[in-house]
Amino acid sequence: MNTQNKIAAYILEGAIDGVTKAYLSEHAGGYSPETLSDYISILTFHELLKEYADRGRNFVAFKTTQKGIRYLMNAKSLHSSPISVIEA
Repeated sequence: MNTQNKIAAYILEGAIDGVTKAYLSEHAGGYSPETLSDYISILTFHELLKEYADRGRNFVAFKTTQKGIRYLMNAKSLHSSPISVIEA
């Protein structure tokens, strides 16, 4: 799994039950806050992650969508599948 997929998977797995951006940043797994913010924006744009905000209380949370869960399942399946070479 390449670095981009690892970061996306980290965020999507962490947000399956809902999580705040602060929690993701605190448990960033070595990723910078800027990197996480960029990926959160991309995942949200592609509807893999949904943002829930209560601006009045300054609260933002994220939750992995069904599309995001399918992405994770496919990524894990591809990552764990052995690749065989067929010789002609």
